[in-house]
Amino acid sequence: MTYALLVAVLCGVTGFLDPLDDFARNIRYAARYVKADGSIVVISIDQKSVGELGGKFPWPRTVDATMIERLKEAGAKKIVFDLSFSDTDTSRNDAELIRTLDRFRGDVYFGSGMLTFEKGATTSTFQPSPTYVPHVEIATFVFRTNPIGQLSRLYTESPLSPGRYPGISVALSGKRKPDARLFRPDFAIRYETFPVYSYSDIVRGRVPASQLAGRDVLVGLGEPSFQDTHYLPGQGRAQGVFAHAIGAQTLKTGTPIDLGWLPAAIMAVLCSVGLLSTTRVVTTGITLGTTLAGFTLVPLILDGRLVAVDIAPGLLLFAIVAVQHARLTFGRRKSRTHEPSGLPNLVALREVKLKRPQALIAARIDNHAAIVASFAKDVEPLIAAEIVGRLKVGDTTTEVFQGDEGVYYLLSPITDRALLSEHLDGLHALFSQPIRIGERQVDISITFGVDDQPSRAMSSRIGAALMSAESARQKGLRWKFYDDVGNEDAAWHLSIGSEIDRGIDGGEFWLAYQPKLDLRTGDIVGAEALVRWSHPVRGAIPPIEFIPAAERDHRIETITRFVLERAVADLASLPAESKLSVAVNLSVPVLRQPGFAQYVRQLLERARLDPSRFTVEITESVFLSVDEHIVMTNLNAFAEAGFGISIDDFGTGFSTLETLQRIPATEVKIDQTFVKSLAVRTADSIIVGSIIKMAKGLDHRVVAEGIEDAATLRQLTAMGCDQGQGFHIGRPQTFAAFLALAAEVRSRRAA
Repeated sequence: MTYALLVAVLCGVTGFLDPLDDFARNIRYAARYVKADGSIVVISIDQKSVGELGGKFPWPRTVDATMIERLKEAGAKKIVFDLSFSDTDTSRNDAELIRTLDRFRGDVYFGSGMLTFEKGATTSTFQPSPTYVPHVEIATFVFRTNPIGQLSRLYTESPLSPGRYPGISVALSGKRKPDARLFRPDFAIRYETFPVYSYSDIVRGRVPASQLAGRDVLVGLGEPSFQDTHYLPGQGRAQGVFAHAIGAQTLKTGTPIDLGWLPAAIMAVLCSVGLLSTTRVVTTGITLGTTLAGFTLVPLILDGRLVAVDIAPGLLLFAIVAVQHARLTFGRRKSRTHEPSGLPNLVALREVKLKRPQALIAARIDNHAAIVASFAKDVEPLIAAEIVGRLKVGDTTTEVFQGDEGVYYLLSPITDRALLSEHLDGLHALFSQPIRIGERQVDISITFGVDDQPSRAMSSRIGAALMSAESARQKGLRWKFYDDVGNEDAAWHLSIGSEIDRGIDGGEFWLAYQPKLDLRTGDIVGAEALVRWSHPVRGAIPPIEFIPAAERDHRIETITRFVLERAVADLASLPAESKLSVAVNLSVPVLRQPGFAQYVRQLLERARLDPSRFTVEITESVFLSVDEHIVMTNLNAFAEAGFGISIDDFGTGFSTLETLQRIPATEVKIDQTFVKSLAVRTADSIIVGSIIKMAKGLDHRVVAEGIEDAATLRQLTAMGCDQGQGFHIGRPQTFAAFLALAAEVRSRRAA
């Protein structure tokens, strides 16, 4: 470990691995994604402003004076220019600017510094004109770049006049200057989340005062042709003014600390000592996993607390020690041998180079674990010997490979399926006779899976043969060949969780709205938002296929959040006088999330929507939830906020009168199985009538779903049902089509 320690110290002292640390830091910045808090506003000198304010820049100083006055009249706090104002204007214009600066003395800063500053190299310096200096505060806009060309650190004070001028970030934040002359801004703060307004919009008074009041303002070049763009870590190229905005936001959050490379190196030494103290595979794996997780998560957590650490030297130290440890420990073992039996293992099988086409057979001993557990001593070598002897009947040169948990593999020269089927029948017959282990006879339950496609990679063939053997066992077969088509569906179901993630990010999911009709007035009063998935390859995926998979793979909350956010956005896009409402289904898994109702309420608050226009639909299965107290907390929170709560598919589940009394529901939705046959089945008519009467007695609104003809609609209206939905009223459709239908129904009734 001494050699590794010396290398790490050398790299840490010289900064040789700084580019790697900068790269890792970029990844962490990109992973965190922090939004600006809105306390800093950026005013952009863009092409629009140049065009509107005289056609060239710099413009007359009277324009700058007007802009400053507009900002202060709107209630802005500090105004910091990421510009030097090196040149003067006419005496008259300068006098007007100076009067404005004197009027707001202490609140306005002009920039100063060098054009570039990297590792001590400087070019032209820029300072405010002596004409302005007595009347304005000065802040430096100097920064440092890292070895990979990114703007990485900002100065807290001018490097030309230490202690005289603060950095722009320090001036803008209003915080005490950090002890260090340089600090790392938190580039997880996304530059595009800062409020940005055009310079000309401020001058012309087009920005509401409410957007500026109480905020600090940073003014800078926003037009790419001004060539003030830089690479921001984790974000890409952006205008330089945003680096100072991010720096100021960072200082408002806290004081950045840079611990350097030593803490991570010490951590690496401790982890290396732990690694070298063990030779066990499991312990080694835990140590490796814990170390890598630590080097990944700890810097990420520290970044969020404005503490910077360099991990590359420490990681290099640990990597050198880990490689040495692996060579010493695992190099002694036979990597290609199954230890209990001495048979070649799957590593050896994967390395086999076929000289001619051969079928790969997986022989799965279904009761292997039970057999091994029934003996007090280790009998795996004996079991393996008996099994291999039978598998080699007819061809003693066949090499048998052993996998885990009683799975054996062999390569057969028989490639014709008919002949291979006969061979497998013969092998299965051999295993119908018990094997002898010591004084005991043991029955063997075996199934075979075959991959007879030699063009595929061996690792794929191993998985295919094993999958086929498992399929044979489940179906009660003796053997089964690998089936491409069947396994494509299996692969789809195995990957559907990640497909859902990709589909949501790729815009494949959308909402269909099924209209709800007020049976008393005949108006369309709202809709149920239903999620739909249009897959680019498989086409329309029915909800009955992907919703259960989403619940199984823990993606249902992702889908639900998408539905809620889309539905809220659609509802918020309507005119203020609109009374249309939306209903959204919530499943048990999302209702088990503490604080979920609070999340939904905040969505509506941000959209300025009345919760009474939003209904959450729950199924009766929530009443069987193991986390009923969390579910009830969410439901009560919905009720207290004024949301509608509908019991969906009523009549088909587990509801009781006692349950209905406990649930703060406002609506009962009669399941379509009763509604569709309402006009022809007396029993269904009685059930629907009873539900309506019971719901009315509890002061619940009643909605019938599955209305497919006019006769059913008339009968439900006569029975006192409040609302209805179904194909007769309107199929699930886009939001635009739903709005058009509602308008058409409204105009038809008015006529």
